[in-house]
Parts: sequence; structure tokens; C-alpha cells
Amino acid sequence: MSSEKMAMMITAMQRMLIVDPDRDTGKALVTLAVDLGIEARAVASAGDLIELFAGWQPTMVCLNLNAGDMDGVELIRWLSEQECGAKLIIMGSQDGKVLNTAANLATARHLEVAGTLRKPIVADEAIALFKASKMKPEAVTLREIEQALGNGEIVLRYQPKISLADMRVLPVQGVEALVRWHHPARGLLSPDQFLGAVALHGLMGQLTERVFEIAFADLARWVRQWPGFTMAVNVPGDLLSDLALPDKVEARARAAGVDPSMIVLEITESVALDDQPATLDVLTRMRLKGFALALDDFGTGYSSLVELYRMPFSEIKIDRSFVSQAERDQDARTIVRSIVGLGHNLGLRVVAEGVETAKILSFLAEIGCEQAQGYYITVPLSAEAFDNFALRWSAQKHHLRVVSDRPKLKPGHAA
Repeated sequence: MSSEKMAMMITAMQRMLIVDPDRDTGKALVTLAVDLGIEARAVASAGDLIELFAGWQPTMVCLNLNAGDMDGVELIRWLSEQECGAKLIIMGSQDGKVLNTAANLATARHLEVAGTLRKPIVADEAIALFKASKMKPEAVTLREIEQALGNGEIVLRYQPKISLADMRVLPVQGVEALVRWHHPARGLLSPDQFLGAVALHGLMGQLTERVFEIAFADLARWVRQWPGFTMAVNVPGDLLSDLALPDKVEARARAAGVDPSMIVLEITESVALDDQPATLDVLTRMRLKGFALALDDFGTGYSSLVELYRMPFSEIKIDRSFVSQAERDQDARTIVRSIVGLGHNLGLRVVAEGVETAKILSFLAEIGCEQAQGYYITVPLSAEAFDNFALRWSAQKHHLRVVSDRPKLKPGHAA
């Protein structure tokens, strides 16, 4: 590797130093950070941080207010004295007012505060904050994107979806395909780091074609192993005006030997509820060709029940912002329960994303949610890692089998 490229990688590297006496929390946060391409280390005391700080030069510091040998306020004062340029995340088991006060203190001491995390840590909240805390990466160029599409740098990760129809076995029913870019210099990039540039350069169609190609090839192999296995793939909103899209996706599926009924096309709520004739045309033809349609991130937009009724969806996905909070927030539980009831009354399958604990999983099963996905089950996996996960899940914990794709509806509900 050239010295110039090495220098670029060092400059772009994100480094997080986590200070928490609870070593299990530290390890968990390191895992989340590494998954986002952040180099991370966890220490158990303020003294350890002080010892490492100058030599390691973190770009982010995640600080527990109960740092053991020094309380968080003292450590904030010390970081200020060092003229720390790292972004600061303040966490603790204290109530939100205490955390916010500590954050205001840090700001008053000229530290850059990215946000707060209340313990016990919710993985999705930590991930969102870690992403927001990262230094803004250099913009990817048109040439880089073209090389990525031509050199096989676009890869997929798969998030397993389990059925909640039988809590004794929790069978894996399918996966959601998530796009990543294996950049030769910057490492594994998440969608928020490159999709904007892809859209700006008018290459979203080519990227989506590549995603379909990889995803359907993997699905063809899994369907042979587990008949009835399904795969969800996201469709960018700006492609829904392409009246030829249904034919293109069907041709790609048939070429891979996959029946459209095994494919769930996910559309985000903000795009799906645009009732432009072209959007209605494309979505309706997708359903006529046998594809399932999921309304993604449900509950976060300004949805109209009339428009939801008019659209040909077969599934709604409850946004993770509600699901992840359901264990400790009554309002979140009420919203999740209401969305499940709404979905059933409209004859839709309901999927919950952002499941992080066994209690949330049990709650979802209790209220009749059909499927779930999230970090409690596993992080997104490569195709090879999913094969291994499926074997372990089947052999050690549950039976890997596919249950009926049809939602179980209460008497009187539309089928």
C-alpha cells in the first residue's frame, strides 16, 4: 500500500474510547462501534482513559458519569483542560435531566457533545448516536462509484426474520437484504455514507440492479434448502416512477430461478404514500406479478389511513424507534400494539424491526405480531455467515422451518 493511501486511511479512521466500569457494557459498545467501521477500545476507569488519551487520540469519547475512580463531572473538566477535540457521548443510569445537565456542562466547557445515552443501553439508540458522532467522511466520487459497481465492491448483509407464530421454535422465515460498499481504502461503508452520492450521480438504478442480482442469487440457493424462504429487498423511491420496473424485477427474479412470491419489496413510508399515478401503477403491477409489498418504517411519517387503504401493500414494518423502546416506555408499547391491530384489520402481515431483548420479543408475540428482526436475534450477516447462523439456530436453539406466510387474523378480520 502506498504511503499516500495509508495516510488517507489513518486520517479517515474513527477512534472511540469508551469509559465504563461495567466491562460487559464496554464490550457490547465496542462491538456496535466496530460494526460501523469505528476502531474502538473500552476501559474501566477514568485513569485508564487519561493514560491512553494522548497517545491514542480518540475522535469520540463515550463516557459513563460513574467512571469509578473519578466522577463524570471531574472527567469532563479534565477533557476540557486538554482542549479535547473529540466528540463526547455522555451515558449513565441517571435520569435524563442529570444526563442533559452534564451535557450542558460539557458544552459550557467548550467540548463538542454528540448526545446522551441512558443505561441500560438500547442498541439502536447507540448505533444512531455513533453514526451521528462520526467525522463526516470525504464525499465519494463518481469514479469511485463506477469502480464499485464494476469491480464487485457492492456487497450485501442479511438480517434474519423469525416467525412469532410459535414461540417454542421461533423458526427463521426469511431475511432482509441490506446493501454495503466494501471500499478498498475506507473499509465497509454503510448506506448513509454513499447512497446520497449514488442518487446525486443518477446511478441508483444501476446500484439497485446489482443488489437484485446478488440478493436473488442467494435467495435461489436458500429456497432450494428451505422451501418457502423469503427475502425482503428495499426499493429506492426515485425508481417508482419507472413504469418498466415491475418487468425488470420480474425478469431478474426469473433469471435467478426465484418465484416472485418469495420476494418482499420494501418501500419507505414517505415515498409509498405518494399517490402519483406512476407510483400506483408500479406498485399495483408488482402485486399482480406476485411480489409482496411492505410499507417500511411505518409510524415515522405523516401517513394517511385513506392512502394506506388505497395502496396494494401486503405487509407493514413497525419502525425500530417504537419497537426498541417498548420494554420500558408505555407510550411506545401502545403505539406498537395499535399498529399491529391496524395491520390485522387491513389484512396485512406485521413485522417488527429493532428487537433487542427477549421481553420485547415476547410482547410482540403476545399482541400477534407475525415476524421480528433485530440485534436480539443477530446482527446483519454475510451470506456465508447466515448459513452458519441458520445451522446454529436450528441445532442449538430452535427448529429452522418455514411456517405459513399468511397472517393469522382474528375472526371478522379481512383476509
